[in-house]
Amino acid sequence: MSSKSTFCALPWLQLSCKTNGAVRTCGYARVTSGGQANLGRDEVSTSWNSDYFKLIRKTMLAGQEPPNCTKCYYRESHGGTSRRQKENDAWSKDFSEDLARKLTKEDGSIDIPPVSLDIRTGNVCNLKCVTCFPTNSTKWLEDTELLGKYENTQNYKVVPAWDQADGPAWKFVKEHGPSLKKISFLGGEPLASPLHQSILESLISQSAYQVALKYVTNGTLLSPQILGKWARFDSVQIMVSIDGIGPILEFIRFPAKWAKLELNLKLLNDFVARNVKREVLWTCSNLSLYYLPETLEYFGSHFPGLEFVLGDYVTKPAHMSAQNLPPICKELILDKFRDKGTLGKYPQAEFYLNNMMEENLWPSMGSTLIQYLDDLDRARKTNWRDSFKELSPYLK
Repeated sequence: MSSKSTFCALPWLQLSCKTNGAVRTCGYARVTSGGQANLGRDEVSTSWNSDYFKLIRKTMLAGQEPPNCTKCYYRESHGGTSRRQKENDAWSKDFSEDLARKLTKEDGSIDIPPVSLDIRTGNVCNLKCVTCFPTNSTKWLEDTELLGKYENTQNYKVVPAWDQADGPAWKFVKEHGPSLKKISFLGGEPLASPLHQSILESLISQSAYQVALKYVTNGTLLSPQILGKWARFDSVQIMVSIDGIGPILEFIRFPAKWAKLELNLKLLNDFVARNVKREVLWTCSNLSLYYLPETLEYFGSHFPGLEFVLGDYVTKPAHMSAQNLPPICKELILDKFRDKGTLGKYPQAEFYLNNMMEENLWPSMGSTLIQYLDDLDRARKTNWRDSFKELSPYLK
């Protein structure tokens, strides 16, 4: 598949949903055009050929970039490798743009069901990350004094219980388990979700071990028991979300404790199975980017069995974007990456530096960041200035 094409295989292969059940093509896709189905009321078969999916398919086959998918095209244009490119490579043996053209009707619908599900299993979560939203974590609802005050805390209505254990997603797995190729579980925290548990048990009861499982988890609920269940499947990818180590992680992923998480990471590092791919997934924000070089070094020396993946970058809330740093902090980051030789070892990290330097949000968003961090300290009894002591003298 040509990297210059706008084509992505996922609209023909995968059904994804947000934590509220709203349907989309993948976790990077936005809903900016086309009607949106919801697994709280719509069956998978209906959602699969909704106006949203049909429009994206037609737009791609016309050689245009769907507005829903701008994140991938942006990343490609700034020297990064996009989700679109990775997925096209992963599915290249089974699917092609030529095959998509043959399968797609004039209105954008197709007759084949999805073979991959990307499920945000509701917003039940045991952490309240500072870059997250109450719509993605029930734990965030504890910080009542911050709700409605910031970009990421404005829409804090409780997500409807679309993710019941016998809902449309579970029914689809029960009916199509033997023909499914992949299911990705995200949250919230998938390991805390009843929907995840019901789907996993359904796959096991059907002996549908050919389904490739992928997890994005905060790692706090990993256990020998769940690892034993995963070992039955032909292919499992476990991605533990990480922003840093020690106090960096504890502040960003509050109330996680690094000592406990480190034990779980050791459990995963030592769990060697031919079918299990073990990874940590780093996210770029204005609080994590400075500390990436030592985070990479630490995981390389302490957890050699865990592949380090440079993942997403924060755009919302904007006050947590790496673009929202004073110029002196950006210079410190550039100098540190150069002194540590980070780009020589991890050239893809250059994308985050390019993104950081593309825009200066500090004049408009700097005061919002400081107020937000101070509010978090009051609500959570933390101290961001101590946690980020290398940056805090310049954040004022």
